[in-house]
Amino acid sequence: MIKQQLQQRNYSNSSNTTTSTTVTSYNITNNNIDNNNNNVIHVITGNDDCPLSIKEYIHRNLPKWNNANNTTTKELIDLGSIWYLNAKTRESIPDTKPQRIFSSELGEIILNDQDYLRVHTNPRRFYDVHKYHWTKSFYNNTDNTSKRGIVIDDQSKEKGYWIIYKPPNISVHPTVDNYSENVAEQIRKQLILDNNNNKEKPYVATVQRLDQNTSGLFVVARSKLFAAYFSKLLRSKTELLLLDDNRRNMLSDKNNNNSIKKGYKCLVCLVVSTNNSSMAEQYQTLKSYENNNKDNNNDNNTTNKILTHYLKPSLRAPKEYVRTIPNTTDDIITDTTTYTKNYLESRLRITSVGDVVYPMYGSDAANALRKQLFTFEESENILGVVEITVELLTGRTHQIRGQLSAEGFPIVGDIPYYNLYNNNNNADIEKEDSSSSSSTNNDDIVTDESDQSKNNTTKVTTNTTSSVLPSSQLLALQCYYLKFLDPDISTNKHNETIYCIPGEKKENNYNEYQLNDTDTWWYSHLQNYSITTTSQEETTIATTNIQDLQKATDMITTKTTVKEEDTTTSSSSAVLYRPELLPPRVSLSPGINKYIVIKAIAIIPNNNNEEDKETEITNNNQKKTLWFVKSASIEECGGPYHAHVARDLVDWLKALDFISDFRVMGGGRIDYNTTKSSAHVYGFSYGFGRGNHAKVASIIEEYSPKIIATSDNSPGLY
Repeated sequence: MIKQQLQQRNYSNSSNTTTSTTVTSYNITNNNIDNNNNNVIHVITGNDDCPLSIKEYIHRNLPKWNNANNTTTKELIDLGSIWYLNAKTRESIPDTKPQRIFSSELGEIILNDQDYLRVHTNPRRFYDVHKYHWTKSFYNNTDNTSKRGIVIDDQSKEKGYWIIYKPPNISVHPTVDNYSENVAEQIRKQLILDNNNNKEKPYVATVQRLDQNTSGLFVVARSKLFAAYFSKLLRSKTELLLLDDNRRNMLSDKNNNNSIKKGYKCLVCLVVSTNNSSMAEQYQTLKSYENNNKDNNNDNNTTNKILTHYLKPSLRAPKEYVRTIPNTTDDIITDTTTYTKNYLESRLRITSVGDVVYPMYGSDAANALRKQLFTFEESENILGVVEITVELLTGRTHQIRGQLSAEGFPIVGDIPYYNLYNNNNNADIEKEDSSSSSSTNNDDIVTDESDQSKNNTTKVTTNTTSSVLPSSQLLALQCYYLKFLDPDISTNKHNETIYCIPGEKKENNYNEYQLNDTDTWWYSHLQNYSITTTSQEETTIATTNIQDLQKATDMITTKTTVKEEDTTTSSSSAVLYRPELLPPRVSLSPGINKYIVIKAIAIIPNNNNEEDKETEITNNNQKKTLWFVKSASIEECGGPYHAHVARDLVDWLKALDFISDFRVMGGGRIDYNTTKSSAHVYGFSYGFGRGNHAKVASIIEEYSPKIIATSDNSPGLY
């Protein structure tokens, strides 16, 4: 065992003066206990305190220790937050680890001089375990006042497993400071209660992992046979993933590489990045990642897009996912696998992107939704949310959270991963061709995986913002789909029952489960938003229509067919610069209205002699930069969106031969007071992004000198 020496500190040999961080080497003396962690108390008892029961000892000293959560002695005992090692064992076998003390054992243990105690005075609590009935059916909840059940399918007698709904914010396994408030222990306790407190301990094993913040379908083994079988399924997939492409392809059918398949549903944020991208552009980027093949149950797809990152080796969370492995020898080691780098290839497939974007600003419904999803001060750069589904092709720690955040689409509620990825580079979207092996996935097991062919690779660039993601009460991530191979049940030569992986895949050999849309915790919030926005008043304020977002995206950059060299010809059909045909540089409607700003480039032959501060000489011609600002009411532009405001101006510029290209640079709102001759510029556009309000104000004053223009970039203004 590798020992980590503790810092040397001098303490008196008394019970109320010894505090330390968690100990990893248990060769403990009262001189080598550290006191940097206020949540953990390390004690070596003294003669003055002994003999005394552990319960009485903690009860006496707990008020003296740091106890911010006001946890009682009984709660610490019930939670399993107390660890014990007697002096005799500690001295004779220095590396012996302390044992967790359970309530049934407390009466039997009397503290003596030099015994060791570790008390987690502020254990992490999972209070939500008390909201659920851990053996009741998930779907039979006719009594609204009772606790909701979690059991979706009880196959404990026939096959030895349960399928349950794992609630959010609950740990699957015991933690070092909390043994009781987790899925496995709650099921075990409820089974004992259901069996009239029979002391026989039921078999309950959680044979897979699911983050404590993640909800959804989860497999619980109710027999040792099934636990061994399901672990073998996971292990067989892991072994297959470690093979090279040719061997994996050859053995895929034999080894049932699709023996476990899981689908995840999540609500992701559309974030306006520092390059002033709009929500429409963010949505289109996310949409470009979407799997082309809608038959997501077909495991032999040949045209699927795969999002690929590499997991940086680290024991700490959050984990860092990078697009390419750094050329640093310190980060690369040689091992016995085909894939020799310490960075683990991580792949997932975005199987669907929702057709509805839910904005965070612009209406009472949007404001209400924002407050429901984000419980603390919100970030101005999160303009909307959209629901997507994901299939994992590898099983890495926090993989979905890490990869989506690395692409600039953090999951609602995932503060750590959003904060980790502030400046991203390119990511690879890999399109599999027919020569690639069939898609594989690995649930809940960390594995290596050899490189796939890089043919037909499309590079997609996204940038994230450096703002801080708002805190959220819950993580919007759910395992909604689960499919795994049913075991072949037989007997061995000793007439013992055994579970085997079937040698031939057949569709009826699979167990398949899928949650309803209504089973996500965020479903009701999105439904309330949709119901609220059915009125015309609301729908004219906030953009949620994907077609309108697409129109805005198409308008952002539009080029005509004119080429620069066309302006240099001596033909009578040569393009001429005619400024009198240009639309007004500034066109404002009275009142508060949406606005857009456009930057256009005009090609001017040299014989026009057009020179000013916005003119550039290139290829014997001049390029002139032109700015246009327009605000309009719904009645004037024919619709409620910024795309409606831009439409006529875009069509006008497209009709001018001497305009080589133009771009909608953003938008917002302008409050134009005709009485005071003032214009105030603020807000943003979902379709075009935030305009440069200071620039727009200067344009207004330049081309409408009688108007006094001001601007405001404050967050939350729409």
